[in-house]
Amino acid sequence: MERIYCKYERDYSHVHVTVYVPQWFSIKKNHSIADGSRHLFEAIKLSRYLPLKYRTVVDASIQTNAFFALPENILLGMVTDPRLDVRKAALDKILKAREEEQDHVAGEVRYNIVPNLNFEAQEYTEMIHWGDPDVSITVPPVLRHMTTKELTDNLIVEDGIVPEWTFTQFPCHTVAVERTVKLVTEASSKYIGVEARDRNIRSTLLSRQSLA
Repeated sequence: MERIYCKYERDYSHVHVTVYVPQWFSIKKNHSIADGSRHLFEAIKLSRYLPLKYRTVVDASIQTNAFFALPENILLGMVTDPRLDVRKAALDKILKAREEEQDHVAGEVRYNIVPNLNFEAQEYTEMIHWGDPDVSITVPPVLRHMTTKELTDNLIVEDGIVPEWTFTQFPCHTVAVERTVKLVTEASSKYIGVEARDRNIRSTLLSRQSLA
């Protein structure tokens, strides 16, 4: 039993160092909403080393929370990509989505359904199957105010140049997320075992709620 327990601790530490820490630094460095889809892809890529029994659990969690895999969020990543061909592909998709939206009824409710992820993708742009009937491509809200000419002028600049966008002020994470990350990190350094960490995290959150 002790041997199994030690193996679990080693696995947990390895995930922490290999996946969690690099992601934390990456998000702190590139925190724009446009970076969200790239961070999601990085989480998928970094977790591929896991044994199948662990990867199945991780993949299910990633799929459930993959809101940055929504087409409009991937498009934000594409319009800020330094590669000209990627930006042109984003422009084509955005312009087509604009044409299709003109046929929709005004005030119609838009449902954001997370598409099925392609866990074998080699690029963040390939995380979803764009041609899937269930994938609804919509214009990113932060680009709706821009004219077609403005979009085109921004997206066809020279290869290797990243266009400047005003929406970069929107973060891909929140203060609440940072607080939770800090809490989990502190629990991981103070307590041994998943149950002990979980008890500490839950009791701390309940204590904060009672004081609020």
